[in-house]
Amino acid sequence: MPRSTSFVICIILLTSSLVDSLVDPIVINRRSALSTGLSGLTLLQPAIAATSPTNVQLRSEELMPLIGFGTYKTSPESTTEAVSLALESGVRHIDGAQDYLNEKEVGTAISNSGIPRSKLFLTSKISNSNQGQLRQVTKSVKATLKSLNTPYLDVIYVHSPLPGYNSRMSTYSALQQLKEEGFCRSVGVANYGIQHLDEIVAEGLDTPDVCQFELSFYNQRRDECDWCTKHGSKIVASSWSKLSGNFNWGSDDDYKVLNEVSTRLGLTKAQTLVAWCYSKGIASTPRSGVGSKIERLAIAENSEEGVMKVLGGGGRMSDEDVAKLDALEQGLKMGRLGRTDGWRAEDVKGTEWDLSLVA
Repeated sequence: MPRSTSFVICIILLTSSLVDSLVDPIVINRRSALSTGLSGLTLLQPAIAATSPTNVQLRSEELMPLIGFGTYKTSPESTTEAVSLALESGVRHIDGAQDYLNEKEVGTAISNSGIPRSKLFLTSKISNSNQGQLRQVTKSVKATLKSLNTPYLDVIYVHSPLPGYNSRMSTYSALQQLKEEGFCRSVGVANYGIQHLDEIVAEGLDTPDVCQFELSFYNQRRDECDWCTKHGSKIVASSWSKLSGNFNWGSDDDYKVLNEVSTRLGLTKAQTLVAWCYSKGIASTPRSGVGSKIERLAIAENSEEGVMKVLGGGGRMSDEDVAKLDALEQGLKMGRLGRTDGWRAEDVKGTEWDLSLVA
């Protein structure tokens, strides 16, 4: 019988105009930062209580930091600096992927940091083009390990179900074998719908240690999270969404709720998302670029220390504020493209945006 303790991770990308004319990032107040709509977030939602306030225990008994740093949409030329700043801010969980095309630069930052490997939590995802049989998957994993300059990964995900049933099942089975051989400590899946999760159970395989879904205020993936809870799974969810004033998935009234909560608490919208997740027992791994002072500042601002410094109280929101943000759920579809940022709400309706219909 499959073991059924998994994790849900959610990645969120926030994007809008940036403020480049600031003289010194240290003097930026929270309201000024709020107006920039800082870019970048990755979220993780544990289905069980964390082992400590800042970590959650996976099936491997390894501790996964609840707040880390994501490298999605970070250009190779910016990655080393961005990851280095995150590590300097105390971040130890770095979320990556083969398709991000920046793993070598992530590895450079890790090597330059001098932080012992045992103190880091590193992940990658098998790209669609590298899905297949054991030999092909093993070759791609070895290339990732070489790029990151690490002997193993803490989690390896199947990045997407889109290549089809045979490819995703072969890849998942291959990763389970590579886990046994010590290439990774945990195996996960990303962007799966319920039918794809059910396939794993039907095949009698161990359920994922970590599942990465799209998730945001407006798209909370409640069905998938319920599935994971029903199957006794720890889940990791991933998501992309624009939460800036230039664009929002919900109604104008919904955006006003988010803006009011963020402004009143003195948080950027990115920090609000981190705090919302943390308050619900959800972990988050924010990301940001380094193209401006405000972006570099955001890396520290969105870290565990940065959010807790503003909120106090252990970084947790009031139950009332959590409920206000919970009510923003729009039930957006994940999309065949695997992401929805940059699209209007009316553009992401219909069967073409429902990953549950992918065969």
